[in-house]
Amino acid sequence: MGQIGGAKNMIVGFSKHGKGCAQSAIDYFLARSGSEGDLRDPVPVILAGDPSLIARTAELSPHKWKYTSGVLSWAPGEEISEEIEQELIQSFEDYAFAGIDPENRPPMLWVRHRHAGHHEMHFVSPRILNDGRSYNMRPPGDERRWDSFRSYFNAREAWADPDDPGRARLISLPDWIEKSRKRGRGPPENIQEIITNWVRELVEDEIITNREDLINIFKEQGFDLARKSKNYISLKPPENGKNIRLKGIFYNERFNTEKILHEETRTRETNSSDLQRGKLKELRQGYDRAQCQREEHNRRRYGRKKKRNKKSLEDKSLERGNYKPGDLGDYINRHLELGGISDGQSLGGSKRSGDLSSPDVSSSNSGTSGKSLGASRIPATSTIQEHSGLLVTGREVSDERINASREAANTVHEGVTRHLRKSAERSRKANQVFEEIYRIRRRRHEDLKAANQEAFWLYERFIRKAKAIKDRVLKAMKSVRRFRGNER
Repeated sequence: MGQIGGAKNMIVGFSKHGKGCAQSAIDYFLARSGSEGDLRDPVPVILAGDPSLIARTAELSPHKWKYTSGVLSWAPGEEISEEIEQELIQSFEDYAFAGIDPENRPPMLWVRHRHAGHHEMHFVSPRILNDGRSYNMRPPGDERRWDSFRSYFNAREAWADPDDPGRARLISLPDWIEKSRKRGRGPPENIQEIITNWVRELVEDEIITNREDLINIFKEQGFDLARKSKNYISLKPPENGKNIRLKGIFYNERFNTEKILHEETRTRETNSSDLQRGKLKELRQGYDRAQCQREEHNRRRYGRKKKRNKKSLEDKSLERGNYKPGDLGDYINRHLELGGISDGQSLGGSKRSGDLSSPDVSSSNSGTSGKSLGASRIPATSTIQEHSGLLVTGREVSDERINASREAANTVHEGVTRHLRKSAERSRKANQVFEEIYRIRRRRHEDLKAANQEAFWLYERFIRKAKAIKDRVLKAMKSVRRFRGNER
């Protein structure tokens, strides 16, 4: 497998699996031997997380998708320190769960692999928040956000970006071939590599400059185009054999030798420190912008909903002086609109507001007559006392709400109990039906077995009789021959 350039990079990959058992992925991460039985040296190392907690949380999830897994991978020869590992773990989790409350985030498991000749950090996390809601850290259409994460760290740590045209592969082969060759057991050079080497010679001789020229060359050689995509082409051999799928830099629709040379020149020109700092700043801005957008989205969708307290808002408005301290009728009416007053706000403490029902305060203290004070609302002191006897305290309101909540909970509990009882009854009837079906099938099996035994017995009896008849016939024929010989 050819590769232009020798730069090292970090790749962020997510697995397509997630509907099955998370324990299978965890077992693969922690296994000391590979699928072919070869030992992993060095053995996997847990960097963070509890495997049993991850597996149990994912198993208890009621959603279709149980877990999310993936890997951070580097090219061979790249050494990643433990400090960088821990920083990447923290940055990755903050990026994945942006806007999610820390106590609502699911746990994650991180495992280091180095047996394949390069550094890998595998991760797995339940696809459910702690409040029970399903959460996908990489929803469809979220590729650009994770590209920003990858590109920023690649630029900051001087790891080359995998999107760099200078790192494009000449030919892309199946993973099993690459892994087998790393272990020294790979197959020999295949047809895709032979064709790619031939194409490379044509490119070096400037016979081919783009993919259209390449397709025309193939047609001249007798290879028809079976299918093409933006990333690969598929050729039909002249002998009508199996199609040959070619994927790599030469078979991409953007392949153009002039563009490649331009990119190489631009890469050399942008290696200066000033331009590198400018690029890093731009990537950091894109990184922060993508994280802020995701954080805003998650807070809007998964954040806590705060309930407005009407009483606290009313108390704040009272503290700001929206009422007259001496207007007791206005004060009581305001509290009546809130559905009651608390124990600490009873009429006994209204002396601070100029309560006329107190004998210590006369009508002249407020500069107006007791009759006119709050007259538009409550006409007299005795009437005020009658109204105050009808007030419901905050504690009574709280008790009523608690009782209502208990009644609602009891109703729900009774409904659930009835549903479970009905389900148990249906299950019992279904079990009875299954048992009856099993008994019928068992009787039929026993009848068939008896019939087969009887048929076998009749067959053996028939064979024995036929053999006896055959023996008698042969004996009679011998007797006839002997009699005829004697007559002669």
